[in-house]
Amino acid sequence: MARVTMGSGMNLDDLISMCNDQAPQTPGDGDPELLGRNLRALALRSPNEARLIESSPGRMDIEFIESDEGLSATLGGVAMASKRRPVSEARKLVGTIDAESAAIGGVLGFGLGYHCTELLGHLGKTAIVVCFEPDAALLHSVLSRIDCTELFSSGRFFLVCDPQDGVRISSVFAGNEALVGMGVRLLAHLPSVKRLGESGDGFGQTLMDALRATRTHVVTTLA
Repeated sequence: MARVTMGSGMNLDDLISMCNDQAPQTPGDGDPELLGRNLRALALRSPNEARLIESSPGRMDIEFIESDEGLSATLGGVAMASKRRPVSEARKLVGTIDAESAAIGGVLGFGLGYHCTELLGHLGKTAIVVCFEPDAALLHSVLSRIDCTELFSSGRFFLVCDPQDGVRISSVFAGNEALVGMGVRLLAHLPSVKRLGESGDGFGQTLMDALRATRTHVVTTLA
């Protein structure tokens, strides 16, 4: 194929390449290497969910915003976190939970992940966090932009995408039976509540059913 040369000495192929390099990223874009690191860490405790996120496209209606504490974002025009101090906001939310009365944290909505990280640290080194987030496209976009590898690599964070999957939720407690009797607290990511709708209630019910079944199993085993 002939190469068309522009008057400035730049050929057409070079011009197209330069334009592509300078094009702004769409909301669904992100860092594929960061996404890969996040998903490899997530797969430690949530392999099926990691595969689901990997195969999903990103959301096109999410806009990331630089804040004083890393990235914030809006989803469909709705703020997912404070546009100035999202981490401080997450820390304040988590502070409403009595860490002495819980060893398991159930979370409704992943959001940008800040509240999940703060909750895990707040509950202590032996606690676990189980987060319900059904929107794989949202997770794809967030994990392409925000580093959650420390949270996922802790081995104490579990992601659930199906609110009715009792088998999956019960599997979280396998090996963590001792924590079940130490208290459970639910934390709602407020910007996600409306978006989750009835699925959030469904997850809460499935979580409680799994906890009751685990308690019964432990009591029966010890009897």
